[in-house]
Formats: sequence, C-alpha cells, structure tokens
Amino acid sequence: MIQPTPDQLKKLHWIERCTYALSDWCNRWVKIPFMYWNAAFMYALIWFGLSRRLTVRGMENIADLTPDDAILIAANHRTFFDFFVITWINFDRTTLSRRIFFPVRANFFYDRFIGWIINLFMGGCAMFPPIFRDGPKKEFNKYSIQRIIYELRQGNATVGFHPEGRRNPSPDPYSFLPAKAGIGHIAKECPNVPVIPVFIVGMTNNYAREVYRNWFQADQYPITVYYGKQLRWGESASAESIAEHTLDEIKQLAHTHKINLPTPEST
Repeated sequence: MIQPTPDQLKKLHWIERCTYALSDWCNRWVKIPFMYWNAAFMYALIWFGLSRRLTVRGMENIADLTPDDAILIAANHRTFFDFFVITWINFDRTTLSRRIFFPVRANFFYDRFIGWIINLFMGGCAMFPPIFRDGPKKEFNKYSIQRIIYELRQGNATVGFHPEGRRNPSPDPYSFLPAKAGIGHIAKECPNVPVIPVFIVGMTNNYAREVYRNWFQADQYPITVYYGKQLRWGESASAESIAEHTLDEIKQLAHTHKINLPTPEST
C-alpha cells in the first residue's frame, strides 16, 4: 500500500503525523470491525436523529451496483452530517460496499487529538485520508489523492467526496461554491469507477435540533436526498471539466428538488 513520502510527512505538525498514522493503521488493520461499528453506532445515531424525515430519490440509478464495485459519491456540502446520512442510506437501503472512505479537511480531525477521537468513535476512522489547506502542508494532498485512487482501484470501496471542496455556509440551499479539480483528478485515474452525483437538503449543523424535528416536526422539516445517474469519462477529459460537469449534475438535482417543492396552494 502506498505511503506518504518523508518530505510530505515532515511538513506536518507532529500531532498531525500521529493522527494520520493512527487513522492509517485503523484503515489497514481494523477496517472490518469498524465496518460493523458504523453499521451499529452510526446507523443508530442517524436513525434517531434524522430517519423519520428522510426521503430518498433516484435509487434506480444505483440499483445495478454490487458490494464488489468501487464507487465515488460526489455530494454537495452544507452540514457536518451530509456523509453520515449518506452512510446511513448506504447501510439501510443499498448493498453498496461498506468499506467507506470520506476524505476530510485536516482542521480539527487531524490537528487535535480530540478531533481524531471523534473521528474514531463517530465514523470508525472513515474520515480518511486528510486534506490540508495550509501552505506547505498542501504537499501532503498529493499522497491523499493517490491513496483514494489506490483504494478505488482495489474495488469494494465507497468513497465520498465534495466537489466544492469545503462546506457552503450560504443560507440558500440551492447555492454552490465553485468546483475544485480534486475529484476530476481521481475520476481520470479511475475511468471504470462510476461517479454518483448526490444532492442533499434539509439539515442543520445542530444535532439536538435535528432530533427534536425528527420526532416532533418531521412533516415540517423534511430531508431529501437525490441520487443522480452514474457518470463516467474518457481519458481525454480534463480534471477541471470533470469536476465542473459533476457539480453541474448536482445542481440539476437541486433544480429538480426546487421545482417539485409543494406550493402554498397545494399544501
């Protein structure tokens, strides 16, 4: 299995090196136990907090995929719970691979041990590998991209990625940040891996509020997840065009949701 170079590691703070090494070890040697942990703990967390409000559309677009397939899920990013919900759907309503990787910004989850503990207990270290935004540390991202490509090429893997690169703080659920090329680089190197555009809407970052709404206001605060058609590209496509086209497909799913919202006259 590929590893970061000494120079890439040297640019990280010692805490970041330690938390990376611990997460890497977990994903190498205890991935199967963590798959069961996700199936139990995370399933219960999302069921309790969100499941009564959840509607999933477009499942026919992934019906032909099997547990042995590798897939790259490309979703919009508005809350901390986006991929936790997608993981719940993965376990509850599909047979997709439970070997899950969600590359995550290193801030908090890798530069503080408390962040790594949360990653361990809330996600079974599935928030891996880390992506760095600070100066020389960005050199490490070359390894992270190659690690994602490696895992996808092995098959039997579900990788979640945000084409926007970071969380969109806008109050408008139909707004998007510009696409980043990272997902395009991965798709180019894995032409046989389908990219699944996903649009998710209806959540906040407050879990307590989500629990209350789930049990007392489910009809008033629905959560909707749309799965789009599988995307594939030839080797001639650029990373930038792949990322932009993927985001365009997510935007189209958002438009579908927007035009199908009930009007005041119909409620």
